[in-house]
Amino acid sequence: MNVVVLGAGLVGGPMALDLAQDDDMLVTVVDKRPEALEKIASSNPQVAIVKADLSSPQAVTALVSRFDLVLSAVPGSMGFETLKAVIAAGKTVVDIAFFPENPFDLDDLAKDKGITAPEIREWPYEYKAGFSPIDVIEQYTRPARYVENGHVVVRPALTDPEFIDFPKVGTLEAFNTDGLRTLAHTIDAPKLKEKTLRYPGHIEKMLVLRETGFFDREPLEIGGSSIRPIDFTTKLLFPKWKLEQGDVDITVLRVIVEGEADGTPTRYTYELYDRYDERTGVHSMARTTGYTATVAVRLLAAGLYTTPGITPPEFLGRYDACVRFLLDGLKQRGVEFKETVDS
Repeated sequence: MNVVVLGAGLVGGPMALDLAQDDDMLVTVVDKRPEALEKIASSNPQVAIVKADLSSPQAVTALVSRFDLVLSAVPGSMGFETLKAVIAAGKTVVDIAFFPENPFDLDDLAKDKGITAPEIREWPYEYKAGFSPIDVIEQYTRPARYVENGHVVVRPALTDPEFIDFPKVGTLEAFNTDGLRTLAHTIDAPKLKEKTLRYPGHIEKMLVLRETGFFDREPLEIGGSSIRPIDFTTKLLFPKWKLEQGDVDITVLRVIVEGEADGTPTRYTYELYDRYDERTGVHSMARTTGYTATVAVRLLAAGLYTTPGITPPEFLGRYDACVRFLLDGLKQRGVEFKETVDS
């Protein structure tokens, strides 16, 4: 199986190295940054590297044409057009890009092509970006969509704060972000909500920056020069948010599903606690998101899912074999979910 990984960042790099462990996987990773490619090549010379600018959809279509499977880990701002370009090439793709557009807008194109397309606490922010920092800011600015009383409701990001306790971590604050995505349309439930977690105090910091205008994209005239506030802000923030090699990051997840099972009110709770792997040097965000994507690549390569069209992750949940394959693959890499059922 000849696989190409688009993007060699904090998540793309570990995904390429993970896939390269399979004897039947020939892995190529593409990025425009020589230093990112050299880091991967030094870790595993068996991974082929290609220096290319992925911002051109036409270039992406041409580039992926010789591969069997594509794994896209580009920044969210490039995500939709990159996915469209891969589909135009007639290639099956696993995509983790955090883009704002509706992926189902590409469903007809995907079906026409017959392919399958399954996002140390240091002051002052106590946060390091485990993925594209510009996509992190999107979490604070993009309106959040959720379902209430069976209807899609739009709320500003960073709203409806609440404190939630997690074992091994303590109390975190949760706030609205636009992470529900396709679930708002594919799951028939009267209430659906997704929130992002940070250490207490993070919401207020981000609200101050947002409401002051530091995340604005309209240019301002300053001393005869035109500058977008978001460009100035990212120049200051990103060095402080950079996740360095050896920095320990933690991922916590809690999914609560409530309803009736055989007439009995029932609650299913799924929890995940994961942290930086000191043995491999792979950050938790790369483990939890990246390994999910690489296991999905293996699932497709094994022929367990062949339905044409755009496939959000929840579609795989319709098939027990797919769910078992994904959970087993993650467990083999130390990413393990705990299930609790209460009546």
